[in-house]
Amino acid sequence: MVYEIENLAVVRLTIAEQKHDLFVKDYRNQRVITLKEVDTLHCRVDGTARRNFNDNRKHFIEGEDFFVRNSYEAKTEFGITAPNGLTLLTESGYLMLVKSFTDDLAWQVQRQLVKHYFRGKVSSKPTKFPWADDMNKALRQDAKLTKDLSKVASIRLRASTLRQVQGNTGHNYSELIAILEADADAQERKIAESEARAEQKRIETEAKAARKEAREEAKTPTGQAKAALEWLREEYAKKGEKLAHIQDDHLLVRYDLWKLWAGNHRLNLTMILRELHKQDIVELLIEGDKPRYALKKRIEGKPVSFVWVKRDKINLLEVV
Repeated sequence: MVYEIENLAVVRLTIAEQKHDLFVKDYRNQRVITLKEVDTLHCRVDGTARRNFNDNRKHFIEGEDFFVRNSYEAKTEFGITAPNGLTLLTESGYLMLVKSFTDDLAWQVQRQLVKHYFRGKVSSKPTKFPWADDMNKALRQDAKLTKDLSKVASIRLRASTLRQVQGNTGHNYSELIAILEADADAQERKIAESEARAEQKRIETEAKAARKEAREEAKTPTGQAKAALEWLREEYAKKGEKLAHIQDDHLLVRYDLWKLWAGNHRLNLTMILRELHKQDIVELLIEGDKPRYALKKRIEGKPVSFVWVKRDKINLLEVV
């Protein structure tokens, strides 16, 4: 049986001697049914059809077996409140979904739906809600305004338009306004989260690049020379004259200890001293005809080799 309620076509099905009214819904020239309606008609626990659909999602083709509408579209196009969006099954999608429903009732429901709903002769005039005319007119007027706006700004403007229409006409659009604002809030959160992830990724990338650059620099003579001076500052603060002796404007650093440090760090001490000499920090000493960076001196009667480091080139007082 087919009849109308407020310009909406309704199919009345008789299943297991129970009458069920099913509003006719067409989308893109195809008859569609919601997952909730499938649960109701098949006397299944709410969420059963949704679970079966999700479990077998890979077998369904969007645009052929099902369509998805967001909350706002579900409300304006079908008058259905769907906070998480609306999944609409076509005839093929419905038959695929209920393949696992093998009880006697399921066979009866399938026959009724296919014969009277999916393939029944029902008025083809589009679904029309009596309260939608004023709203759609106002939204069309704002179409040019929303054209160049961001998605969030466009949604906010639609909500604002509905408030104006509500005030002018007296129609209650509070539910639609709430859906739009919730959608805008969700979009803003998504954008903020995306920007936060992008910023975090940028920071991590820069930190990674800085660490790589530091590692690469540490391998160069300049980097090794810098590490040597840092070691010298810290060790002198702790060991003082056990490591070096002050003589005039120079710090005489014990060659054997410096060489031990370089060996522990697998560094070439000669290359480090050559780099520090280029920076005018270490003096090159001539012993005979051979250039050397160390010179033997007697400390308390014992000969010890020292590297001559210019005191004005390093600030040992900075070390705490």
